Amino acid sequence: MYELIELTLSDRFAEVFKTVLAKNKTRTLVQDGYYKLVYLKPPNVTVFPLNTKGIALKIVEEVTSDSWTVARDMKPQVISDDLLSLFDGLVVDELRAGQSASLIMPSWYLERVSYGLHEPSEVVYLVRDMFSHGYSFDDVTGVFTSLCRRKGLPRVFLSEAKKIYQGG
Repeated sequence: MYELIELTLSDRFAEVFKTVLAKNKTRTLVQDGYYKLVYLKPPNVTVFPLNTKGIALKIVEEVTSDSWTVARDMKPQVISDDLLSLFDGLVVDELRAGQSASLIMPSWYLERVSYGLHEPSEVVYLVRDMFSHGYSFDDVTGVFTSLCRRKGLPRVFLSEAKKIYQGG
């Protein structure tokens, strides 16, 4: 079963992304100068939430449409790789801009310390979250190597760390 990606854009950003959105038609709702586009999240794809002025991207179980008007009445479509890549780049930029000093260990981290990393999505989340809280590449590498025993995940780690820390 698919999870849903809820992408909310202001009028301004909807205009900026008009070309790529036209190629990725899906169920669309509108309210007070905002568009809410609903996509299906492909399995085994990590989507990191984004909430910045004029753009919100999140994973939801179901879309709340209270007080929203249907602008495009169709079933949600699977989000394209192009659109995912575009918003992933925005997430990376936002992470770089919002680095802070420390990371408080929520239950997600406590579970990973207890049971380790097993899925690529967990590796991506670890790298992005620690980076956004100001941890160095060496710190993130140390935590990753302590938590990961599964073959195949180091490739995911190196790919994500390179994208975040080196910009490529």
